[in-house]
Amino acid sequence: TNPGPDRPPYTPLELPAEEASGFRIKDIVRNLGTAEDGFYGYAGTSYRRNGLVAPEAVTDLEQTSAWVRGRLAALAAQNGFGVLPALTYLVGASEGGLSTVLAMERTGATSRFDGGLALCAPAGDFQRQIEWFGDFRVVFDYYFPGVMPGSAIEIPDEETVVTDANWAATEAAIVAALLADPGATEQLVAVTEVAHDTDTPSTVEEATTQILRYSFMGTNDATAVLGGNPFANAETVYDGSTDDAALNTAVPRYDADPAALSSIESSFQTTGQPQGPLLTMHTTRDPVTPIWHTQLYQAKNAGAAEPVELIAVDRFGHCGFSLPELLSGFSQLVAQVKDEQMVTSRTVFPTAEMQRDFVELARRAGASPVVIE
Repeated sequence: TNPGPDRPPYTPLELPAEEASGFRIKDIVRNLGTAEDGFYGYAGTSYRRNGLVAPEAVTDLEQTSAWVRGRLAALAAQNGFGVLPALTYLVGASEGGLSTVLAMERTGATSRFDGGLALCAPAGDFQRQIEWFGDFRVVFDYYFPGVMPGSAIEIPDEETVVTDANWAATEAAIVAALLADPGATEQLVAVTEVAHDTDTPSTVEEATTQILRYSFMGTNDATAVLGGNPFANAETVYDGSTDDAALNTAVPRYDADPAALSSIESSFQTTGQPQGPLLTMHTTRDPVTPIWHTQLYQAKNAGAAEPVELIAVDRFGHCGFSLPELLSGFSQLVAQVKDEQMVTSRTVFPTAEMQRDFVELARRAGASPVVIE
């Protein structure tokens, strides 16, 4: 994945962080497989720009796959080998997860990717994802006016305001406002039904800041990329508060630009028809890309030639998977693509408990990976 829509779009391009669940991806990958079973390699790429870029990212990922396969062929020729059999697995998280799904749905996908694993992806309905961010923003502004700059559809003076330093100050102000007015915070949660852990109040603060970061960093970029404002709430009825009439009277109302809606429909919406094996993985209480995305995607996928499997992890957080969970999901993808079981070294896991968790999770889902010394 790239830094995504929660980064200012004009910041320099950079390679994605080479870590997953706090572990270096290279360290994980180099301990997968054997000479007999086949070894694994890892390649990552930035996208052509930061921000909302999922459709173009599909082409970037396809080019990366072609480069890797070409590089393997060249290495084989240089060392006197024949054609090296290679399988390409595509794994992406968040917006990268949407790119993974779009890539697997594209015609001819299996000539470039043998399977995909999409993590916490907004793949069910991208228009609803836009509405989720927008609705949360207008309700937050109603209960906490003046804390966030701009509005649900515009952040003025973007290149001056939308910076990491300004976000740090804004994030602190958001948390302070939530803590200073518990009643308003309770109303925000009641109306939005934002995912959180009821026994851990700090998860409300975490959920709120994560969602509003996208509003802060990505609102203007989304408007520019999509050709207009994509958020509409003119007919939305907000409820769950102690005074719904006052809330619905006071919140600002917006109409979406037809060009933006058309862009979403043509470029960001999925079909539910992957061309090859595809697994999705989602935490049940994800505040950023809610779990209903998986349900909507499964509805699209009903009756498809390639049924999509959902791996649900009962936890709060956006893409907050443990190493055993990630590798369990990947092992299921390997089993589905190769009709074989993944082999991994026990050195991948820092503790025996993590190794046991991995094996148990994988077997519970139908895979039987092999762990060797």
